[in-house]
Amino acid sequence: MKINLKVGDKVAIEWKDACSCSAWVDLQEALKIPDSLTFVTRGFFVGQKEGFVIIAGSMNTKVDRFGDVIYVPEKWIKKVK
Repeated sequence: MKINLKVGDKVAIEWKDACSCSAWVDLQEALKIPDSLTFVTRGFFVGQKEGFVIIAGSMNTKVDRFGDVIYVPEKWIKKVK
């Protein structure tokens, strides 16, 4: 996946996350995929590296510092806006 954005551009990604259930469940319950696994993350585009899209929630443009950084696997991403 190639994203044509520059560092600091605003971005929104829609992606599917992993989840777990720590309770004991039967086979039918274990095979149910939760509907609530799709998320949208908005922030500042930092880059792409080694199969990850990197987004920051905060950015200081004067000294190139980033906060609230998230690394989302490209394979989990459904849409980029």
